[in-house]
Amino acid sequence: MIEDHFRKIIMIMGLDLSDDSLQNTPRRVARMFEEEIFSGLDPGNKPEITLLVQYYARHPQVQERLMVQIAEALKEAMGTEDVAVYLDTTHMCVTMRGIQDPDSSTVTSSFHGAFREEARRKEFLEMIR
Repeated sequence: MIEDHFRKIIMIMGLDLSDDSLQNTPRRVARMFEEEIFSGLDPGNKPEITLLVQYYARHPQVQERLMVQIAEALKEAMGTEDVAVYLDTTHMCVTMRGIQDPDSSTVTSSFHGAFREEARRKEFLEMIR
């Protein structure tokens, strides 16, 4: 379905789909969305904990929700409530469209268990700087 829609987009743009360089573009774009950009929507793609952030980052969502998903997965994998998550990210929607600022980033953090204590939280933040 994505392939069909992208084929229509190419035609609307007035490009020639019979051109060798464009012939397979609708399929390549569909595969990119299905297998890469939104691959995190398929629970079967959930990797070992070492690739945890990449899996959740491939969901179309806000950073705050991403942070919650990472924290919950870490709690489960490590068997503890004592988890701190700090994200400093760039967003495709900011770098590729809209304001098109390749240097911008968004920082969010989330603290659970022992990291809710001010001293522990401060220690964590000092360590990652």
